[in-house]
Amino acid sequence: MQPEVWNLLHDGVVVGLAKRATVVRVTVSAPHLAQGFGGDAFDIVLTAAKRVAYCPDSERWDEPWLEEPRDVVRAQPELVEARSSQGELRVRCVRGVLALDYADLSLEVGGRSVPIASLRDAVAAYWASWRKQCDASAWHPLAREALHGAWSAALLPRLLAAWRLERTSELAEVTMVLGHALDRELRPLATLDAFAGWRAHYERSPSVALEALAEAATSTFDLLSDEDPGIASPRLGPWLDARRALGARWWRALADAVGALRSEPPDPRIGRAVIAMLRSPSEHWFRIDQVAHVAGPFAAPDELPSFADHAFALLETHGDGGTPARLEACAREVGIECDCNGAEMRDRLREIAATLHARYPTDRSLTDTARSALVHRPLDAR
Repeated sequence: MQPEVWNLLHDGVVVGLAKRATVVRVTVSAPHLAQGFGGDAFDIVLTAAKRVAYCPDSERWDEPWLEEPRDVVRAQPELVEARSSQGELRVRCVRGVLALDYADLSLEVGGRSVPIASLRDAVAAYWASWRKQCDASAWHPLAREALHGAWSAALLPRLLAAWRLERTSELAEVTMVLGHALDRELRPLATLDAFAGWRAHYERSPSVALEALAEAATSTFDLLSDEDPGIASPRLGPWLDARRALGARWWRALADAVGALRSEPPDPRIGRAVIAMLRSPSEHWFRIDQVAHVAGPFAAPDELPSFADHAFALLETHGDGGTPARLEACAREVGIECDCNGAEMRDRLREIAATLHARYPTDRSLTDTARSALVHRPLDAR
């Protein structure tokens, strides 16, 4: 599975989806690129396709996936960023996530084959033209430098120093794009054993290591789902106990990993990673004694800090002017679960959002188009 094509078609909209046996044709409207090839849209032809599904963003934590082609097309997913996750490709969209599992792909416009290298050149030319015509006079000087100057590792500490003074989303976004471009070592946390090397991975490639941590947290929705195990009723209790124990081990590993970040200096990448982790199952965020239960108070099972203990501290240290709105959005989503853990996390997130809003009352952010211009800078300019 190739994330590059989906990333090159950033801002494209899925307007067609046709299945024939194991071949799936995904039509992506991107006239700003396709017109150079004599059309208005690209057909991405997937072979040996096992799954194409879309999950729209909603306030439901258990929002169902759309599997029927007409339902996916009706939602018109707008592509943002693709990456491999848990054995399939996940494309983050403006209002949801597109999941794909296939063996290979080819690209066409109007029935004519388009080499991926040609699309790559077209994308580079489009964004080079945009950057040349862009009026970046209102941008922060370091953001302008990132847009037009040479990219190097030396720019990153300067961005971090400026962000620590000004705490704006604009500088945070530029820092994240540059950090991701400089980090090349992708190491997903697909197993519990992988956590043993996570800190060393963070030291070498902090941006992608943090992204892997957030992905591991959200993937526990699938890892620990309560789907029918297909076993007889007398064995169901032990099966559920084993699942809960597995969840506890995963979240202990996640809590230890974020806890190791407590001594790090302020960094927007850490703050954004923690926010991404909050869109995950809330069952293991707190120790049982930290939540008000209907059945009454419970004794602490141990004295180890919970994931929430670390997460709240990190959000305050690594937040900026854009963090309160993100936390409010997370609080709304978490509150839909309507359980004790979700209610506790919702209230605590809103408290932190209010604290950070008072601390950083104003913000300045990049437009989505400006961020795309940074993401799609040609490699030889980096």
